Amino acid sequence: MAEMHQYEEGKKMEYVTSIERIGIKKGIQQGIQQGMQQGIQQGMQQGMQQGIVKNAQEDVIDILETRFGVVPGSIVEIIKGIDDSSLLKIVLKQVVIVGSLEEVKQVMEQVMS
Repeated sequence: MAEMHQYEEGKKMEYVTSIERIGIKKGIQQGIQQGMQQGIQQGMQQGMQQGIVKNAQEDVIDILETRFGVVPGSIVEIIKGIDDSSLLKIVLKQVVIVGSLEEVKQVMEQVMS
């Protein structure tokens, strides 16, 4: 009998008033909402950055195609591997002034090192 009483005492839960339950529920809802808003904002920022990078990559490739015709796949892959918009801006400026695809390769090597 004493063991049973001890067990029941150990299992007692603290009483939570209805006001506390409402507060807890509101707190959870606010936390979920804030988390979703932050997630959406971060997702939008990442999406915009990825869009900027993809557009810059396409711009570099378009300029090379306009200037030299068919661009070797190896160069296209290098360009698509650059995920830094500031580096792509440097590459874009250089591909406008280079004289050959060989010089483009040299520019890529310089940028990637």
